[in-house]
Amino acid sequence: MIEPEIKKKVQIIADKNTHKRSGGFSLIELVVIIAIIGVIAAIAVPSLLSNLPNIRLKSAARDLYSNMQKARMGAIKENTKWAIKFDSDGKSYTVCSSWVSSADYFTEKTVNLTEYNGDISHKPGIAPYDQYANNTVIFNSRGVGNKGSVELKNKLNTEFMVSTQPSGLVQLKRRVGGDWK
Repeated sequence: MIEPEIKKKVQIIADKNTHKRSGGFSLIELVVIIAIIGVIAAIAVPSLLSNLPNIRLKSAARDLYSNMQKARMGAIKENTKWAIKFDSDGKSYTVCSSWVSSADYFTEKTVNLTEYNGDISHKPGIAPYDQYANNTVIFNSRGVGNKGSVELKNKLNTEFMVSTQPSGLVQLKRRVGGDWK
């Protein structure tokens, strides 16, 4: 009687030793995956870093577009004039509420383009979009503004333009080749 019990226990121990673990990764598999991730990162990071100035410029252009929309909507909401005043050195602009004149307004916020870390500057627009009179776009209480544009440019000479139409329409465009799209 003892003998069949011993055989049974020996069989159980043998079965445990023949079954391998089915979950997890081996050390070799883990090292190979880490090496593949390292190679992909080594290829992707330089490309991302070289494109960073353009990413920052696009962000600055979208922020300017949003601030123009904010000024337009603020003018309608508060039934007063709002404006965006561009400085003469090309490094900042101010969003102004309760606009009466270039010397009489409330500053909502000032945006410094150097904060984008991409050597970004603005300059007045050129034909056919033209520049704003006194470097200022003004929206009245109906959301109607003056026609003009401002161009944002980085050290890689990539350009974006934000323009307004007399109807108050605000547009964001990028220069592709010689055309604005």
